[in-house]
Amino acid sequence: MAEPLAPPELAGPARPLYVALRLLHLAAVSAALPLAIVFWKSYPGSSAAHPWAAPLLVPGALFWGLFFIVLEQYSYPPHLRGALLATGSIFINALLALRVSSGMALYGAYQVFMSALAAQAVFIVAAAVWFVRKKVGRSGNPAALSWKYLWLLGLIVFGAAAMAVILGGPLADAFRRADDRTSVAASVAAFAFQTLMHLQTLYRGSVFGGAMKQEGLRERLHGSWGSLIALGLIFSLLAALGAAAL
Repeated sequence: MAEPLAPPELAGPARPLYVALRLLHLAAVSAALPLAIVFWKSYPGSSAAHPWAAPLLVPGALFWGLFFIVLEQYSYPPHLRGALLATGSIFINALLALRVSSGMALYGAYQVFMSALAAQAVFIVAAAVWFVRKKVGRSGNPAALSWKYLWLLGLIVFGAAAMAVILGGPLADAFRRADDRTSVAASVAAFAFQTLMHLQTLYRGSVFGGAMKQEGLRERLHGSWGSLIALGLIFSLLAALGAAAL
């Protein structure tokens, strides 16, 4: 028997609506990084300011794909209300971003990516603090932290910070140059809303929220999306590496 693409408790038009929302979310997240890199490279002065960016974008893209796409898609809400909020926040952010950027088409995708990156960075820092406190707290000895853990945490934090520093310039520049303060306020609110929705999704799908300990319909639902998530991951990585190399 095939695994369901939508929660079994949904009936009627709610089932295809859930599937459509999740497909849109996967497509948006998979395309966000490649489009953000294309926008960043076309933005005046960005490439010249960071001529050494390409080597740092490669590990950042790998980490983005493996951590963010896989974990967030696994964590995607298994109910219609959560799907509406998770997917809707992305497209609201993208549409409002167009007003700040005077209609630059790729800027919407760029701001969506930066919002997701902000959520990723906050989640990583919180997870690192929790992990260190847990490891040290068990023994009361800081030496309980293995060097391999410290190197891994340092690499993760460095990768997220490097991507934020390299790709973040146009975001601040767009907000600073915008003439319509109402549009800026709306865009900042949409940016924050998407970030919060990402954090909520990541939290509920992680060990902190207990979702990884659950069995049954929830895991079967997420498992049925495995091949689509893999395709999204492969596309995102290849397109990002291609965009960085151009």
